[in-house]
Amino acid sequence: MKLQKTRDTHIDAWAASTDKLMSWTLLLLFVISLIIGFSSGTQSEVFAVGLPALLIPLLIFNILPGSIVSRLVLAIAFMVFSALFIQQTHGLNEAHFSVFILLAVLLSYRDWKPIFIAALVITFHHLTFNLLQTPDSGFYLFQLGANNNLVILHAFAVVIEAGFFNAYRQ
Repeated sequence: MKLQKTRDTHIDAWAASTDKLMSWTLLLLFVISLIIGFSSGTQSEVFAVGLPALLIPLLIFNILPGSIVSRLVLAIAFMVFSALFIQQTHGLNEAHFSVFILLAVLLSYRDWKPIFIAALVITFHHLTFNLLQTPDSGFYLFQLGANNNLVILHAFAVVIEAGFFNAYRQ
């Protein structure tokens, strides 16, 4: 019983130190979204979507460092930034890479739950934005318009990556 308590404390300490690294990662994501925003005229999206995606996790990190709540909120924020990059670039293929990069960064927590939540969030984003993307809607997922086959391919890729990462449990 004592071993389990020590292990949980160690994981919390690890997660708390990882939260600090993730704070810097969030700041970098916000700066990237600002750069994209000023080059594409999407500054309003940066402040409406990116600023809360930066500030809410930072607040949670300060209130509940190393907690499962902080890890899950960060996972959601990472996928919000990925969705923001995709929206800002009007569905640029390379913007989708951020999903896979940030899923891999979540491995730093050594916990399957943030990866699972991130996969759910980005899947929900892709399903809804694919439905919403029409020529004049202002919603973007893919450069050439809505595409059910690409949504399935992207979802399959996320499931494979998230499943592989979740199999990596300590």
